[in-house]
Amino acid sequence: MAERSMMIGHVDAFQIGADDWEQYTERLEQYLVANGINDAGKKLAVFVTVIGSKAYSLLSDLLSVSSSEV
Repeated sequence: MAERSMMIGHVDAFQIGADDWEQYTERLEQYLVANGINDAGKKLAVFVTVIGSKAYSLLSDLLSVSSSEV
């Protein structure tokens, strides 16, 4: 059975229109460093997990539009 370790800290969901994106990504990077998350795939998984449903929906929509234009 895999051992599950405690994560240090947490990152709140990004609040569109209220939070500063640059500050949010800086905090996320520090969270990743503090928790030893170095793998690009895991970083992406954490990002998608913590950004919140509204930001995730916007990201998904943007990627969908971008993909359909290719």
